[in-house]
Formats: sequence, C-alpha cells, structure tokens
Amino acid sequence: MIFRESVNSYANTIFIHEDDIYLGGHRNQYPSLNVIACYWKNGERFTLSEESQDAEVKSLFVTDKYVYAAGVIDGQAAYWKNGVATILSNIKSSAANSISVLGTDVYVAGREDGFPAVWKNGLKQNIPNQDKPGEIKVVVAVSN
Repeated sequence: MIFRESVNSYANTIFIHEDDIYLGGHRNQYPSLNVIACYWKNGERFTLSEESQDAEVKSLFVTDKYVYAAGVIDGQAAYWKNGVATILSNIKSSAANSISVLGTDVYVAGREDGFPAVWKNGLKQNIPNQDKPGEIKVVVAVSN
C-alpha cells in the first residue's frame, strides 16, 4: 500500500484496526507555514483541521464506529472524534500526545503549560503531587 501526497506530509502515529491501516500526522500548507492535521486510512486522506489553523495529529485510536485523533490545534491540546474537534485546554502551550478509549470514556494525555496533563471525556484530571515540569507521552485505558 502506498501513501503518497503532492506536498510534504508527515506521519506521527499508526493504528491498525481489522484490515485497515491508519496513519496520523499532518501535511504542509503552502504558501503559509501552517500544517494541516489529517489522517490516512489505507492511503486515503481525511483532513481534520482548517487551512487557517496550525494543527497536527500525534495519536490515533480506532473503534468499529469512531476514529479518534489527538494532537494540537494552534498550540492547544485537542482531540477529534470522527472529525469533530474538542479543544482540551485554553492554554496556548499545551498538547495532546496520546489517546485511548475504553467503552464510552476517552482518555487523552499530554502537557499543559509545561506540566503533565490527563483529560477524561474532555475534563482535565487532577494528578496528585504534580509539581514537576514534563509531559505524558502515552496513555492506555484498560478494564479491571
């Protein structure tokens, strides 16, 4: 299978669901320096952000019904569910690095204002004793 674009594009993540291969990342927007968030399913591109935005996909999670993508829109942590964006933070120095879904719960991990952050269903969660700068790169949701 060949994933090919007419402009520079970058894949940050891969997710395989049944017989489908998903790549998530961004493609360059010329002549602006913005990048456009998108994912590819078996080589077909699906654009998630507007051309006026600077956005990228950093993580994917796919179920039978939904494609979830986590990343950044204009410097803010965000995720998309079937193409509909949810901004997780109003802080311009935030990012969503990873997304995982368990049942109807959506977990996103990343950073906000230089500190680790986790969101559940769009709401930031308290991380006890969190006073050190950093970020969370991966979140995995599993049942007991």
